[in-house]
Amino acid sequence: MTGLALGPSAAPALADTPARALYAEPAACPWGASSHPTGFRIGASGTGVAHLQCLLIRRGYTVADHGVYDARTHQAVREFCRAEGIGYDGVLGPVFWTALHR
Repeated sequence: MTGLALGPSAAPALADTPARALYAEPAACPWGASSHPTGFRIGASGTGVAHLQCLLIRRGYTVADHGVYDARTHQAVREFCRAEGIGYDGVLGPVFWTALHR
């Protein structure tokens, strides 16, 4: 039986195949939500906040993963919106969540 290399490291073995076709995105955050909350207030908590923090961390933002929407998480949301060119009006709509899941 031949071993199968998984993940981005498999790309060099199949140079003519785009790397994206070789592996699936990492599994969803363990806090994955079937519907995404549209906004949070400082101090809010729960699985929606934990999911948001998980995705921000995966995107390289430094936030705690304790499931509490704190000032640092709020700052990271605003930084992410600015970096992605998404207007921020306090509502986290489908454009925000789609970009964050990329």
